[in-house]
Amino acid sequence: MRNYKELLLSLILGAGLGVLAKYLDTLPMMDHSFWHLLGNYLGDLFTRLGIWVLIATIIAIKSKNLLQAALNTLLFFAGMLTTYYIYSAYLFGFFPSSDLIFWGRFAMISPLFGMLVYLAKHERKLRSILPALPIGLMIYLSLSFGYLYLLVTYISEFIMLLFMVKIFYHKPKQLGIVLSLAIIVALLLKQYSPFAF
Repeated sequence: MRNYKELLLSLILGAGLGVLAKYLDTLPMMDHSFWHLLGNYLGDLFTRLGIWVLIATIIAIKSKNLLQAALNTLLFFAGMLTTYYIYSAYLFGFFPSSDLIFWGRFAMISPLFGMLVYLAKHERKLRSILPALPIGLMIYLSLSFGYLYLLVTYISEFIMLLFMVKIFYHKPKQLGIVLSLAIIVALLLKQYSPFAF
Protein backbone atom coordinates (compact mmCIF):
# COMPACT_ATOMS: atom_id res chain seq x y z
CA MET A 1 0.00 0.00 0.00
CA ARG A 2 2.87 2.36 0.83
CA ASN A 3 4.34 1.87 -2.66
CA TYR A 4 1.03 2.97 -4.23
CA LYS A 5 1.08 6.12 -2.11
CA GLU A 6 4.59 6.88 -3.37
CA LEU A 7 3.45 6.42 -6.97
CA LEU A 8 0.43 8.64 -6.42
CA LEU A 9 2.60 11.28 -4.77
CA SER A 10 4.96 11.30 -7.79
CA LEU A 11 2.01 11.75 -10.13
CA ILE A 12 0.50 14.55 -8.01
CA LEU A 13 3.87 16.30 -7.68
CA GLY A 14 4.39 16.17 -11.44
CA ALA A 15 0.85 17.39 -12.14
CA GLY A 16 1.17 20.25 -9.67
CA LEU A 17 4.54 21.35 -11.02
CA GLY A 18 3.20 21.15 -14.58
CA VAL A 19 0.43 23.61 -13.73
CA LEU A 20 2.85 25.83 -11.81
CA ALA A 21 5.39 25.84 -14.66
CA LYS A 22 2.76 26.87 -17.20
CA TYR A 23 1.29 29.50 -14.90
CA LEU A 24 4.75 31.02 -14.27
CA ASP A 25 5.43 30.91 -17.99
CA THR A 26 2.49 33.25 -18.62
CA LEU A 27 3.31 35.94 -16.05
CA PRO A 28 3.85 39.36 -17.60
CA MET A 29 6.79 41.51 -16.57
CA MET A 30 4.73 44.36 -15.12
CA ASP A 31 7.14 46.04 -12.74
CA HIS A 32 10.32 45.46 -10.82
CA SER A 33 8.73 44.47 -7.54
CA PHE A 34 10.16 41.49 -5.69
CA TRP A 35 7.17 39.24 -6.45
CA HIS A 36 7.16 39.94 -10.17
CA LEU A 37 10.91 39.43 -10.39
CA LEU A 38 10.62 36.18 -8.44
CA GLY A 39 7.75 34.98 -10.63
CA ASN A 40 9.67 35.74 -13.80
CA TYR A 41 12.82 34.10 -12.42
CA LEU A 42 10.89 30.94 -11.53
CA GLY A 43 9.13 31.01 -14.89
CA ASP A 44 12.51 31.06 -16.61
CA LEU A 45 13.86 28.36 -14.29
CA PHE A 46 10.98 25.99 -15.07
CA THR A 47 11.48 26.39 -18.82
CA ARG A 48 15.02 25.03 -18.48
CA LEU A 49 15.85 21.33 -18.40
CA GLY A 50 18.09 21.42 -15.31
CA ILE A 51 15.35 21.75 -12.70
CA TRP A 52 13.50 18.75 -14.14
CA VAL A 53 16.68 16.66 -14.18
CA LEU A 54 17.35 17.56 -10.54
CA ILE A 55 13.80 16.82 -9.38
CA ALA A 56 13.73 13.50 -11.26
CA THR A 57 17.12 12.60 -9.75
CA ILE A 58 15.84 13.23 -6.22
CA ILE A 59 12.66 11.26 -6.89
CA ALA A 60 14.64 8.30 -8.23
CA ILE A 61 17.20 8.14 -5.42
CA LYS A 62 14.51 8.48 -2.74
CA SER A 63 12.53 5.58 -4.21
CA LYS A 64 12.31 2.31 -2.29
CA ASN A 65 13.72 0.08 -5.04
CA LEU A 66 14.71 -0.04 -8.70
CA LEU A 67 11.21 -0.68 -10.07
CA GLN A 68 9.76 2.06 -7.87
CA ALA A 69 12.41 4.50 -9.18
CA ALA A 70 11.38 3.73 -12.76
CA LEU A 71 7.64 4.08 -12.07
CA ASN A 72 7.98 7.20 -9.90
CA THR A 73 10.01 8.96 -12.58
CA LEU A 74 7.57 7.99 -15.33
CA LEU A 75 4.53 9.11 -13.35
CA PHE A 76 6.19 12.37 -12.37
CA PHE A 77 6.87 13.31 -15.99
CA ALA A 78 3.52 11.98 -17.20
CA GLY A 79 1.71 14.14 -14.65
CA MET A 80 3.83 17.18 -15.42
CA LEU A 81 3.42 16.99 -19.19
CA THR A 82 -0.30 16.23 -19.04
CA THR A 83 -1.22 19.18 -16.86
CA TYR A 84 1.24 21.53 -18.58
CA TYR A 85 -0.27 20.93 -22.01
CA ILE A 86 -3.88 20.77 -20.85
CA TYR A 87 -3.36 24.13 -19.13
CA SER A 88 -1.74 25.44 -22.33
CA ALA A 89 -4.79 24.35 -24.31
CA TYR A 90 -7.08 26.02 -21.76
CA LEU A 91 -5.14 29.29 -21.91
CA PHE A 92 -4.57 29.52 -25.64
CA GLY A 93 -7.42 27.52 -27.14
CA PHE A 94 -5.29 24.97 -28.99
CA PHE A 95 -3.42 21.83 -28.05
CA PRO A 96 0.28 21.81 -29.07
CA SER A 97 0.35 18.10 -29.89
CA SER A 98 3.74 18.19 -31.65
CA ASP A 99 5.37 19.61 -28.49
CA LEU A 100 3.63 17.01 -26.34
CA ILE A 101 4.81 14.20 -28.63
CA PHE A 102 8.38 15.54 -28.57
CA TRP A 103 8.56 15.76 -24.76
CA GLY A 104 6.44 12.63 -24.38
CA ARG A 105 9.26 10.64 -25.98
CA PHE A 106 11.58 11.86 -23.25
CA ALA A 107 8.98 10.93 -20.64
CA MET A 108 8.79 7.41 -22.07
CA ILE A 109 12.54 6.88 -21.54
CA SER A 110 12.48 8.49 -18.08
CA PRO A 111 12.08 5.09 -16.33
CA LEU A 112 15.50 4.14 -17.69
CA PHE A 113 16.89 7.42 -16.32
CA GLY A 114 15.22 6.69 -12.97
CA MET A 115 16.77 3.22 -12.78
CA LEU A 116 20.24 4.47 -13.73
CA VAL A 117 20.08 7.20 -11.10
CA TYR A 118 18.84 4.77 -8.45
CA LEU A 119 21.70 2.38 -9.23
CA ALA A 120 24.17 5.29 -9.28
CA LYS A 121 23.26 6.11 -5.69
CA HIS A 122 22.58 2.68 -4.21
CA GLU A 123 24.74 0.14 -6.08
CA ARG A 124 28.24 0.21 -4.63
CA LYS A 125 29.98 -1.10 -7.76
CA LEU A 126 28.39 1.57 -9.97
CA ARG A 127 28.91 4.62 -7.72
CA SER A 128 32.03 5.66 -9.61
CA ILE A 129 30.49 5.36 -13.08
CA LEU A 130 26.76 6.04 -13.33
CA PRO A 131 26.61 9.41 -11.50
CA ALA A 132 28.67 10.77 -14.41
CA LEU A 133 25.53 10.66 -16.60
CA PRO A 134 23.28 13.10 -14.70
CA ILE A 135 26.25 15.19 -13.51
CA GLY A 136 27.61 15.35 -17.07
CA LEU A 137 24.22 16.49 -18.33
CA MET A 138 24.12 19.20 -15.66
CA ILE A 139 27.65 20.34 -16.61
CA TYR A 140 26.48 20.58 -20.21
CA LEU A 141 23.44 22.64 -19.16
CA SER A 142 25.19 25.01 -16.78
CA LEU A 143 28.62 25.65 -18.28
CA SER A 144 29.94 26.93 -21.57
CA PHE A 145 33.37 25.56 -22.31
CA GLY A 146 35.96 25.29 -25.02
CA TYR A 147 39.69 24.71 -25.39
CA LEU A 148 40.77 27.76 -23.42
CA TYR A 149 37.70 28.87 -21.47
CA LEU A 150 35.10 27.78 -18.95
CA LEU A 151 32.11 30.00 -18.16
CA VAL A 152 29.09 29.56 -15.92
CA THR A 153 26.23 30.32 -18.30
CA TYR A 154 23.30 29.48 -16.01
CA ILE A 155 24.02 30.14 -12.34
CA SER A 156 20.86 28.34 -11.16
CA GLU A 157 21.83 25.15 -12.98
CA PHE A 158 25.40 25.51 -11.75
CA ILE A 159 24.05 25.51 -8.18
CA MET A 160 21.98 22.44 -9.10
CA LEU A 161 25.17 20.84 -10.44
CA LEU A 162 26.90 21.41 -7.09
CA PHE A 163 23.88 19.97 -5.27
CA MET A 164 23.91 16.93 -7.56
CA VAL A 165 27.62 16.39 -6.89
CA LYS A 166 26.81 16.43 -3.16
CA ILE A 167 23.99 13.92 -3.66
CA PHE A 168 26.29 11.38 -5.34
CA TYR A 169 29.42 12.03 -3.27
CA HIS A 170 30.81 9.07 -1.31
CA LYS A 171 34.59 9.41 -1.20
CA PRO A 172 37.17 11.81 -2.72
CA LYS A 173 38.52 9.14 -5.10
CA GLN A 174 35.01 8.22 -6.25
CA LEU A 175 34.21 11.90 -6.81
CA GLY A 176 37.36 12.37 -8.88
CA ILE A 177 36.44 9.46 -11.14
CA VAL A 178 32.83 10.64 -11.46
CA LEU A 179 33.81 14.21 -12.35
CA SER A 180 36.36 13.02 -14.91
CA LEU A 181 33.74 10.84 -16.59
CA ALA A 182 31.10 13.59 -16.27
CA ILE A 183 33.33 16.01 -18.17
CA ILE A 184 33.62 13.44 -20.96
CA VAL A 185 29.81 13.06 -20.97
CA ALA A 186 29.41 16.86 -21.16
CA LEU A 187 31.92 17.10 -24.02
CA LEU A 188 30.10 14.36 -25.93
CA LEU A 189 26.77 16.12 -25.41
CA LYS A 190 28.24 19.40 -26.60
CA GLN A 191 29.64 17.73 -29.70
CA TYR A 192 26.82 15.38 -30.65
CA SER A 193 23.56 16.47 -29.01
CA PRO A 194 20.95 17.35 -31.66
CA PHE A 195 19.10 19.48 -29.10
CA ALA A 196 20.04 22.88 -27.71
CA PHE A 197 18.86 23.32 -24.11
